[in-house]
Amino acid sequence: MLAVWAFGDCLTRGKDQFERAGQKTKTFWLLLTGVAAFVGLVSMAGAIGSLGAGFSLFQIAALCVAAVYLAGPRGELKLFGSGGSRPYGY
Repeated sequence: MLAVWAFGDCLTRGKDQFERAGQKTKTFWLLLTGVAAFVGLVSMAGAIGSLGAGFSLFQIAALCVAAVYLAGPRGELKLFGSGGSRPYGY
């Protein structure tokens, strides 16, 4: 699940990383990726329970939010790291 990965990554990042990277706030990204992860998990449970296995508009929106976070802000956040011993946050 791409959305769950994006939400988990957002949770592990520090609030100051978002500020240093010049991105939206951590709360903003947690809210978006959290809703995306919830939609993804509910749709997965629905597909397993035979409630419907097709892509809905909400699933597509959740996938887009996760992809935008992982392709954009995550790359910049990795450059600013968490201030630990590893350079560039990798």
